[in-house]
Amino acid sequence: MRRLLPLVALLLLAGCGGGKKDTVVLSNVPMYSVALDLCDSCDYYVIVRGAGHMHTYEPTPKDQVMATSSCAFLRVKRLDEWAREWKGTVISLPDPHFWLYREGVETVADSLDAALRRCQAGRYDTAALGRFKGEVRSLFSPGLKGRVCASSFAVRRLLTSLGLEVPCVLQSEEFREPSPVEVREFLRAAEEVGVVVKDTANVLPKLPEGVKVITLNVHPKYGEKYSDFLRRNVKRLVRGLKR
Repeated sequence: MRRLLPLVALLLLAGCGGGKKDTVVLSNVPMYSVALDLCDSCDYYVIVRGAGHMHTYEPTPKDQVMATSSCAFLRVKRLDEWAREWKGTVISLPDPHFWLYREGVETVADSLDAALRRCQAGRYDTAALGRFKGEVRSLFSPGLKGRVCASSFAVRRLLTSLGLEVPCVLQSEEFREPSPVEVREFLRAAEEVGVVVKDTANVLPKLPEGVKVITLNVHPKYGEKYSDFLRRNVKRLVRGLKR
């Protein structure tokens, strides 16, 4: 349950100044990773930095003051619903896990570009958006072909965005563990396909002998540029598929 923020605490924090007038407040780390590609010298405040889950995070009084008193606050619909009552820019996407597919990344970049033009015009190079989109399109076109299994829906989303066919997924839905029947079906498919791609946070059942495992990290690290995150995973994937 979302924690109610005490009015007294909010007033005290607001009295201390809240956010800077040009600060861009971002709801999560993946959005911050895109922002760093656009402008790594701009002033940001990131709410969910990894200590909490993006869907279930409980904001602090400081978080709310920063979001509501700064120049811009950006969040993603169906991902950061703990902030649904706060005023700000709400980015709507078919799949809220935007960092796993090119169209989602570009949509978030467009919203960030608008915020940076408005809030930090003195620091922001407006040509950055075009350069970033060109790099992202290139990274999402590595020329990969073939069939692999995925440990989760998030891994599958990234793999299909990179051009691979994913006929088998262990955890097909967020927040739902696979049933024993689904695990058996996954193991049969993995034996046939021969390759399983997993996230570092996922635990696999014991796989049939000879099945190759490739490990990615499908969430950007705090302070990591999005282009570095995507490039790192593409390199791991290409290297793993060649072995």
